[in-house]
Amino acid sequence: MKTYIYSCHFNIPEYIDLQLKSLKKYFNSNFEFIIINDAKKYGDLTNFYDTQLESKINNMCKKNNLECIRFPQEYHNNRNILFPNTTEPNCNHPSARTSITVQFCINHFTQNHNNGYLMILDADMFFINNFN
Repeated sequence: MKTYIYSCHFNIPEYIDLQLKSLKKYFNSNFEFIIINDAKKYGDLTNFYDTQLESKINNMCKKNNLECIRFPQEYHNNRNILFPNTTEPNCNHPSARTSITVQFCINHFTQNHNNGYLMILDADMFFINNFN
């Protein structure tokens, strides 16, 4: 059975290359690597004031022939879309950004893949040993 591996990226596109290399080397079963592009449209400290990261992530995905899904940035400003009972609907805190992108991955997986396994990797996680 295939494993669908989602990874959310927003500030270091080179990590996509490194993750894919580690997956090809150490992941011992059938997988599909899917990138969620959560780059901000504006520059700030978390993205090194780089306003071009959305296109850099897209280009890295094209280079590696990976599916790249743009995360709707309005979800960060209205968390009620994915979390209807949230008490903090307008939160752009890094922890909140992470939780909403993870929920987006889960929703995308359940809506688009009727069988298989789901794995979510943080952008800076890499395999260093065999995994099945």
